[in-house]
Amino acid sequence: MGVCNGADTLPETIDSVLGQTDESFEFIIVNDGSTDPCVTDVLSEYAIRDRRIRIIDKTNEGLTRALIDGCAAATGKYIARIDNGDVMLPERLELQRAYLDEYEEIVFVSCWTEFCGPQWELLYSREERTEPSGENIC
Repeated sequence: MGVCNGADTLPETIDSVLGQTDESFEFIIVNDGSTDPCVTDVLSEYAIRDRRIRIIDKTNEGLTRALIDGCAAATGKYIARIDNGDVMLPERLELQRAYLDEYEEIVFVSCWTEFCGPQWELLYSREERTEPSGENIC
């Protein structure tokens, strides 16, 4: 996950990742030159509490570079990403890993997405599913 400021939404996002039913993951958070000292405080607190979290501090080069750096540091078989301000449902990683393990010819999965407003009101959702054959199912 790339982070540049946004300390107010950071705890909820991190908590949603740490609350996954599949607990065997590393959580790499790239602090992309945040100017808000609260971001560093939040990240440090979480990294002390959970050994799965690894913080990479760097000067600001933008989200794309932060994600590239985070992926380069990853040691796992799969990469899952999330943006600050988003939340994962508890079974996301478990379900995606199981699907990728079952269908080895698949190299990318996505997930059902709900787009919410500032008070978490549902704006719309994207629930399209695709089978390994490439056929879309809704």
